[in-house]
Amino acid sequence: MKCKGLFGAIATRRGYALRLSVAIVGLLLCPRLGQSQIRTVILDSAGDVGKYSSIAVDLNNCSHISYYDATHQVLRYARICGDNLSVTPEVVDHSTSVGRFCAIAVDKNNNPHISYYDATNKDLKYAVKHGSSWTVETVDAAGDVGLYTSIAIDQVNNPYISYYNENGYLKLAYKEGGFWEKKTCCQVELCEGISLSGRSTAIRLDQTGSNPLILFFDCTSKTLKLGIYDRNLNEWHAESLRDADVLIQDLSFCLDTGNQPHVAFSEVSTTGSESVQYGKKTCLGSGCLTQVTPTQPTGEGTWNFEQVDAATGEFVSLALDDQNLPWVSYYDPGHGLRRAQKTGTEWSVQTVDPGLDVGLYCSIALDHSNAPHISYYDQLNGDLKYASTIVPRPIDVWIKDCSGDNGKVPSTPFCAQWQSSPDIFFDNNGDGTPDNPAPGVTNTIKARVRNRGFLTAYNVAVKFYLINVSFPLPANINDAATLIGHRLVTVSPHHVVTTSVHWTPPAGILTKNWCIGVVLDHRADHAIMPFMLPSKDNNFAVHCFLLNHP
Repeated sequence: MKCKGLFGAIATRRGYALRLSVAIVGLLLCPRLGQSQIRTVILDSAGDVGKYSSIAVDLNNCSHISYYDATHQVLRYARICGDNLSVTPEVVDHSTSVGRFCAIAVDKNNNPHISYYDATNKDLKYAVKHGSSWTVETVDAAGDVGLYTSIAIDQVNNPYISYYNENGYLKLAYKEGGFWEKKTCCQVELCEGISLSGRSTAIRLDQTGSNPLILFFDCTSKTLKLGIYDRNLNEWHAESLRDADVLIQDLSFCLDTGNQPHVAFSEVSTTGSESVQYGKKTCLGSGCLTQVTPTQPTGEGTWNFEQVDAATGEFVSLALDDQNLPWVSYYDPGHGLRRAQKTGTEWSVQTVDPGLDVGLYCSIALDHSNAPHISYYDQLNGDLKYASTIVPRPIDVWIKDCSGDNGKVPSTPFCAQWQSSPDIFFDNNGDGTPDNPAPGVTNTIKARVRNRGFLTAYNVAVKFYLINVSFPLPANINDAATLIGHRLVTVSPHHVVTTSVHWTPPAGILTKNWCIGVVLDHRADHAIMPFMLPSKDNNFAVHCFLLNHP
């Protein structure tokens, strides 16, 4: 499982209309991504927006971002999918002065969960979205609570939240059986003079989902610590990671596929200089989180630390790819947003968005192609910004929704009528020219299959479906679709292949509107299920017809 990042548009200055503010920063040559480009966009500019940004990527590679609107003092949320950069931000909680210290995570059903601070009532709050509606709850109202939150979701979609109260007590809240349980770990001295981001927590769950782990910094002992709550014994244990006469801030934390903990942070020396640091624990014996002891609750092993960048780094955020290699995003004051990727033993550092005050409150997450996505704050302009990587896909089979469709997802910005795919047609004359379907006889239905990738797509499954329904079409057509034929084709890069099936319309559809749907599926480019209308990916298209008696 990839670590999705912890801190974790395009709008006019006073509204949410699309603004052409897309920048292609440059080329990045990455062993795991190939040649790619960084794209930065403004997601929201309606007032002073973007502080405390937090990002997570779901199973469909959609980015979910929570952030604070300082102008209206509300919590906001934005979702970005594929090439669709037209974003309509949502207000999650309309209460006054809510949304600071927010953090976001997504569950296995792609639903966003957000933890945040209610400054009016001084409470910890939580919001989850199901469908189009948000459910908001007060989690903890005992005193001034809910500072510096972090959130994780277990395998059954229960939220776990780490946070502080005003007295510096590190706390944990988790939901089980519809009720919130709250536990206090320990009292931690909060450092005076340290940045707001430095007084942070970072929570993760082990692979069983039963033991929450929280990264924190104790300013009194100048020690970076990792606390683990043993739910079976109702006990807390703390492990010291790094002791030094320095301040450590901007904490970020991940567990890799072997349960080995990785951390990233900003280290401030006694002279005031800052550097970005990364650490990883190598566990002995049967591995991490298998031999828990009071002094080393993550198991026996050794922590190793290294410097990522000697330059100043603030608002550090960490994510791991599917090879358990780290990516780190951070803000370099005066130079902008930067990201670092470890390849082998070396760190590759790149400026993502240069600028004097660009990159604060940055948060990084990786999608399922290991491509990084970063949300961040442009302090000079008061904007929420978003950086993603444009990666050419090796294989990208697709079919047009309309004549203006160029393969981007979704096609709705380019297609006013998405139910009339020019790539699905009847060719009973055999001349390659679309003609009318004929009732009572065998018809030839053809489909054009395209490949936007740079590798040949072998054995692409082309499935033809009859969708026999009344208008308007249902959003989920699975129950209304009947397979009428399928073919396997091979498509070269940037080429088009036409394939066909034969079909005799049954008498029952002669007086109804009906459609032919075509689904493309390849082992390197699967169609998103269930099939939705309008289509959520470019592997599915529809052409609707009206078949009448002669």
